[in-house]
Amino acid sequence: MLNVEILKLRTHYQENRYLFIDGQTVRELLLKMGAVTTDLDLLRRMSEATLQKDPTLPFRKTRNGRYRVDFTKGTALRLEGQPFVLSEDEDFVRHDSGTLRRFDPIGEDLESNTAFKALMRLKAALVADMEVSYSSRSCGS
Repeated sequence: MLNVEILKLRTHYQENRYLFIDGQTVRELLLKMGAVTTDLDLLRRMSEATLQKDPTLPFRKTRNGRYRVDFTKGTALRLEGQPFVLSEDEDFVRHDSGTLRRFDPIGEDLESNTAFKALMRLKAALVADMEVSYSSRSCGS
């Protein structure tokens, strides 16, 4: 049943190039993917308590994590954090385009949460083996 649900979501994403999943559906999927109810509730509280102020957008809080997903082994390896830049060449057109971004890493308390792990599995399942092409509006213009 879970594979059918994931396949429907993947198909929608591939056909429409966007995907919105309402909160109740995400909760149900995460529970099916190994999250426990107490960790879902903890994740909601933890996010507000442990996120840091975004250095570029004063109204947002964030943390960052980089992972290498091995779909054949079903694992995600935490990679070293690194700063990055979002540029106008990548269609990131805002007051802070080109700004070097550094975010605090995701903590062990979040990374070990069953709801977070299930969310990572859900995201990986939605994009596994999917071809992605990128084109910037500045290309060819």
